[in-house]
Amino acid sequence: MDIWTLLAKFATFETNELILRPIRYEDSDSFWNMRSKSSDYPFVFSDDVDRNTSDFILVHSFMKKPLGVWAIENKVTHTMIGCIRFEKIDSQNLTAEIGYFINKGFQRKGYGKQALNCITFLAFHELAFKKLSLIIHKENVASQLLAKSCQYKFVRYFKGSDRHTHKIRDYALFELLVGEYHHE
Repeated sequence: MDIWTLLAKFATFETNELILRPIRYEDSDSFWNMRSKSSDYPFVFSDDVDRNTSDFILVHSFMKKPLGVWAIENKVTHTMIGCIRFEKIDSQNLTAEIGYFINKGFQRKGYGKQALNCITFLAFHELAFKKLSLIIHKENVASQLLAKSCQYKFVRYFKGSDRHTHKIRDYALFELLVGEYHHE
């Protein structure tokens, strides 16, 4: 099977506390709850937007091409508490970048670590990826600590254009190679 067929096969799966599944339009309230408070997510969202724009972003950025994009659903609340996805998949070289965000009310509870560990396992053991990378804002210390706790290694700092503001920002590159990965 190719990567795309495998991503379809693993469109939904679970951890002890989470369901990783395709994003649905029914998630728009949860997404709006996060999106409308952009100051709580300075590394993820740009300026505050109205509800219609939030719905547009949900559909066009997360639902339009659903393979490799998962809502992070809390099993207790049955609501979307974040998102994790493969970005820049290179099916020839078997590499991808991973991006994620977690609702501020659910941060620092281990959900980000569960989701990142689960996607990392999927990437290496089911999709046969050889390298995964995370590009994290330099000042996002919490996300850098999460990356390290999930075995990702710091590679370097670099300057790049912010995808939302297009301003030059400092970023940290973290990578994990399949040969360095040990399933916990």
